[in-house]
Amino acid sequence: MECAPSIARTRLILFSSISFSQSLVRIQPENFSTVYGFGGSGSFNNTEIVITGQDAMPPTGVPKLYLFNTNSSGITPNGTIDSPEANQNFGGAIDMTDDYLFAGANRNSTNATNGGAVYVYKKVDGIWQYLLKIQPTTQFENDYFGSNVKVHNNQLYITSFGYDENGDANVNNGAIYVFNQIEDTFSLQQIISGPSGNSGFGILLDIENDMMVTTSANSTDDFIHVFNGENSNWEL
Repeated sequence: MECAPSIARTRLILFSSISFSQSLVRIQPENFSTVYGFGGSGSFNNTEIVITGQDAMPPTGVPKLYLFNTNSSGITPNGTIDSPEANQNFGGAIDMTDDYLFAGANRNSTNATNGGAVYVYKKVDGIWQYLLKIQPTTQFENDYFGSNVKVHNNQLYITSFGYDENGDANVNNGAIYVFNQIEDTFSLQQIISGPSGNSGFGILLDIENDMMVTTSANSTDDFIHVFNGENSNWEL
């Protein structure tokens, strides 16, 4: 009975690149003994780090975003961010830039049960302030929109690993939604659907220059999908 809490209260260990030397840096939130699931997802940008966790043991714990600053002296806590909607918790991936923070909430049920959402925060005078919520116009049960989130070249990529264009909650081909960002405005550019009969499309996602790589699987095989970008769209 004593093992579960110690496993759940995971510390995040990073290799520090400060001064280009290899050294282990342990990140843990304030009141560490009461935080569970710490390190489920995280992102960093310049001198800022954001990591997910819960403020108490499940099922009573509430997911939060834990903020940290880095400098030559180390890593220090810099507060937390709560979900902007009551009873709709963070879950899924997070990503950040200098001015924007994107937090997945893939079990958000405001449109459909586990339809998902992504919360967008904007930095104003050095403080992260809630800006808006992104959701597809049409959602179905168990879409899990917000499972993965990536930012690249003024575009926002959001995975919906349970997506099925026909709305079947038992089919999870998956999809990647591509949004164009112009300052505080996000407009849908493209929906890239996963192969029929496969699952997990977009859960693993990486983008560099004009190449996007993701994966999917079926009952017998695993697949790697490579897309090329041209004029803001992506094609195999």
